[in-house]
Amino acid sequence: MSYCHQCGREELNGFCTCLRRNPVTKGEALILYGVLLIFPQVFMILLRQTSLNQDFVVSLSLALILFVATVLDALMHRNYLALFFGCHQRTERSLKILNKLLPLCARCTGIYVGIFIGLINQYFNWFPWYVSILLGVPLLIDGILQKKKKYTSNNFRRMVTGLLFAQFVLFAFSKYQIIIYDLIWRLIIYLHI
Repeated sequence: MSYCHQCGREELNGFCTCLRRNPVTKGEALILYGVLLIFPQVFMILLRQTSLNQDFVVSLSLALILFVATVLDALMHRNYLALFFGCHQRTERSLKILNKLLPLCARCTGIYVGIFIGLINQYFNWFPWYVSILLGVPLLIDGILQKKKKYTSNNFRRMVTGLLFAQFVLFAFSKYQIIIYDLIWRLIIYLHI
C-alpha cells in the first residue's frame, strides 16, 4: 500500500486524485465555473412553466452539477469537487468511510451533504430568508476562532457547521442566479428580442 506524499491519502496504482498532485487544468476550471454560471439559467428557462419555485429550481441545478462532478471525479480520477469547494484536502481534517479518506475535508463534506439535504427546505420553503443567513454564522465563527485564537475545531464540529452553512450557500446561490435571470429577461424585453 502506498500513500500520496502530498496529501497522505492512499494511492490507487500509484495514482492520487488530490489537487496538489493532480491539479485541474485551467480549461477544466473554466468549464466548471462556466457550467455554474450558465446551467442554472438554462434550467430556470426550461422549468419556468412549472409550478416549482425558482429557489428550488436553482438549488436543484446546483445539486445536479455536484452530482455530475462526483461522477466525473470517480470516472476520470479528477478532483472537481475539491476545486468547486476550494477544499484544502488535509487528511487530518478529512472523514473516513470504510477506512478510506473522503476526497473533501469534513467541513466541505458537510456543505456537500447539506446541499442535497437543503433541497427539501428549498422545495417546501420552511425557513424564512434570515434563518438561511443565520445558519451560515456558526461556520464563520468556528473558522474565525480557529484562525485568530489558539483554538482547534474538530471534525464533528466542522461537519455540523458545514451542514448548516449549506443552507446559506443554497440561499445565496439561488438569489444570485435569480437576479441574473431577471436582469437577462429585463434586457430581452427592453431590446425587444
